[in-house]
Amino acid sequence: MMAKSETRVAIQEFDGRADNQAAVLENGINEYWSELYAVQDLFKSLNRNVTREEFDRFVRLLMSRHSAILNIAWAPRVKRGERAAHEQLGVREGLPDYHIRSLGPNGSLPASRERDEYFPKFYSTEAMGSPVYGIDIDDGADQARTLAHIRDEDALSITAPLRLYTGKGDRLGFWAGLPVYAPGLPHDTVEERRKNLRGIVQGVFQIGVMFDSMLAKIRTPTRLYVFSANAGADDLPVYYAPRAGSGSIDARSQSQLAAVLHRSFSLDFGDVKWTMVVTPEASGLMSAAHERSFIVLICGLLLSGAATWLLWSMRRHARDVEIANDRFATQNMRFEAALNNMAQGLMMFDSAGKLVITNRQIAALYGMPWEKWAVSALGMTAPQTMQLAYDLTSVGVKNRAQIKAELQSILERRATGKIVFERSNGRTFCASCAPMADGGFVLTFEDITENRRIENQISHMAHYDALTDLPNRAVFYARMEELLRFGPESAAFAVFSLDLDRFKSVNDTLGHPIGDRLLQAAAARMLRCVRDTDTVARLGGDEFAILQITFDKPADISMLASRIIETVGAPYQFDGQQIMVGASVGIALAPADGTDPDQLIKNADLALYRCKADGGSVYRFFEAEMDARMRERSALELDLRKAIMNGEFTLNYQAVVNIETGKVTVCEALIRWHHAERGWVAPMDFIPIAEETGLIVPIGEWVLNQACAEAAHWPDGIVVAVNVSPAQFKSADFVRVIATALAKSRLPASRLEIEITELVLMQDNESALASLHRIKELGVSIAMDDFGTGYSSLGYLRSFPFDRIKIDQSFIRDLSKDKESLAILRAVVGLGRSLGIVTTAEGVETRDQLEVLRTEGCTDAQGYLFSRPQNAAGLRDFLAADAKVKAVA
Repeated sequence: MMAKSETRVAIQEFDGRADNQAAVLENGINEYWSELYAVQDLFKSLNRNVTREEFDRFVRLLMSRHSAILNIAWAPRVKRGERAAHEQLGVREGLPDYHIRSLGPNGSLPASRERDEYFPKFYSTEAMGSPVYGIDIDDGADQARTLAHIRDEDALSITAPLRLYTGKGDRLGFWAGLPVYAPGLPHDTVEERRKNLRGIVQGVFQIGVMFDSMLAKIRTPTRLYVFSANAGADDLPVYYAPRAGSGSIDARSQSQLAAVLHRSFSLDFGDVKWTMVVTPEASGLMSAAHERSFIVLICGLLLSGAATWLLWSMRRHARDVEIANDRFATQNMRFEAALNNMAQGLMMFDSAGKLVITNRQIAALYGMPWEKWAVSALGMTAPQTMQLAYDLTSVGVKNRAQIKAELQSILERRATGKIVFERSNGRTFCASCAPMADGGFVLTFEDITENRRIENQISHMAHYDALTDLPNRAVFYARMEELLRFGPESAAFAVFSLDLDRFKSVNDTLGHPIGDRLLQAAAARMLRCVRDTDTVARLGGDEFAILQITFDKPADISMLASRIIETVGAPYQFDGQQIMVGASVGIALAPADGTDPDQLIKNADLALYRCKADGGSVYRFFEAEMDARMRERSALELDLRKAIMNGEFTLNYQAVVNIETGKVTVCEALIRWHHAERGWVAPMDFIPIAEETGLIVPIGEWVLNQACAEAAHWPDGIVVAVNVSPAQFKSADFVRVIATALAKSRLPASRLEIEITELVLMQDNESALASLHRIKELGVSIAMDDFGTGYSSLGYLRSFPFDRIKIDQSFIRDLSKDKESLAILRAVVGLGRSLGIVTTAEGVETRDQLEVLRTEGCTDAQGYLFSRPQNAAGLRDFLAADAKVKAVA
């Protein structure tokens, strides 16, 4: 009977150990989810896009605490029409060869097929060169179902177990996700959630590492098996391990485990339920029972003679005592397990205010030795425990009198309450007080230092720029609203809108790290120019704003603008290299130029645009006619978008003639736009708008296809030249677009010439050169247009084998009179001859210019002297009429 009793006790001990492991895993899993919720809060708290730097700085703090998180990522929602722009953004932000990719067989990463939307990993804790960037987490049936579920249910959920692209060992893992919806838009219904989803916060976990880390401190004679959701009775576990130390065990299915002593628990992975099965180590269970039996047996033999009569008399009570002891042992064991596995520190006081129960966690939170705390604290009042904690750690509580008063108030009201306090070592705690029915009370303690720090950091990130630490747009608008709150009559202040002239060139040629340092230095100089009452903010990129709150006279505003232009425009030195940028400043005055923040910023921006039109590095005050010009520009942009859809563009062609033979060698395609109401719109009016808005990409693709199709009808040997903008070169599909145009038109590649300016190479030299070489491999020739107008043209001739140099017409116009223009022409022609590059003079209008070109050995010429631009039909007639141009003959 005693052996059976001890076996029951051993089983009860096993139950307690199993409960303990389940509690530890539940707490550990919830800690992992709290990290993902923190990242979700980061995206939800900002009314703007989170920058890559902000994401990295915030998430790496979380990652440092949990080794089982392989990476945390942000996967924005990218629609089909946004794909090219998104991929270009990735390259600009330093992700080499960034494309949206699928996870293919054998670990390959091919480009994703065309779909309505994608969710590529865009921010991640992986290194910038990692292949995980661009992987579409919506790829594959199971992952797509999980993502759709997360989106539609606004819930944390996980995928089924899968083989991860990175990791150690078996790489079996899963990813968990949380949705982020567009700020300010509803997401109460499934339809609204699908419409307004902004992206997914994703955490990738390796199952083995995750469970090992959560159970690292558990050493009990048990075996643990974990089964994923929907696992069948005969399916093997995704994780299994002994918890008594080193060694290994065999994987067993749930049907096999059901035949032995076991406990089953449900583990919540978001809204997905896994199953944990715990079994005892056979040796651990039996040895405990046998050891107790052996001891009792020996004692029984020694005392059997003397105690026979006593045992006989107590036999009828033994069963009751045995049951009571079993219940007490079980209850005590479970209570101890629960008490010492709490995440919070605990102190329980009786009705007399004396401490009767405490746990190890309170000692760990306060940094006290448990043995001394456990011996001394029992029987003390709450204020006395505060003093004991100080005596054991030499760390006190700030505002101790106030904390005691708050606690006393809660106790007198017999109500629940919370007290947040800070210790002198800088750690912040939250004490929760709850009354008990017998008149006592319970205090639980939680260290919220990290939570407070993260909350403060999120708040700071929501209001301050990560790079310069200046107030952001939200703060700037809030301060304007505060000034305007008392009515326009009492609000008199100036709004400065400014940006850095030539910053983009610095960023593109010297790289983003130098660009970031330049922004930081410029921000510091701006702060030195203003008073403490003024506000300097960074609105984004190289755009800044200043709020000048008080001024005695308008001249004070002009003086500040001049001081900013002079100070910010002074040379910068980085790594021994001097950098020159300027500052342009647009100014709007309240209340004269607006009585709400949006209007004031808009008018200051209009004044800034005028600065740019006037050459930059100047300041301009807002004038009413600026608004009219901007409305006209917006209307033109809208008409331009309609023109693309309605097919309102046509192409004209201008011949390029060989000076020696008089034969037409090339015809340059020139776009023309006829609007139903505006009439003919000059390219110089709509091309800059198309480049700024990105519309040049679809327009350029149409030009390329149309020009190739037309050139296929020309006589053999005549090449068609097509101008390409820097924006087109940034598209990852540009080389494919060229190849497709050639294939559709059946035009030989040798009869297509692509004209670029050095701006293409200035913006991303390495990437542009790679694209140029790929184009050359197709058999297409490359010409540098407007040669000589930039400062680095000669350097680009060394870096790429151009087929043609087009000398800008500014050097041809006064060729017969200007010695400097003649010298430049002679140098360029000689350079082309030595490098084997064809030279073409643009803008040739007189025979005198032609004769000089002939004398200097220029190869080709283009201009009104030979042919004006003409439509496709006119050009065909022109080419059919004469074998060579009469002007050259």
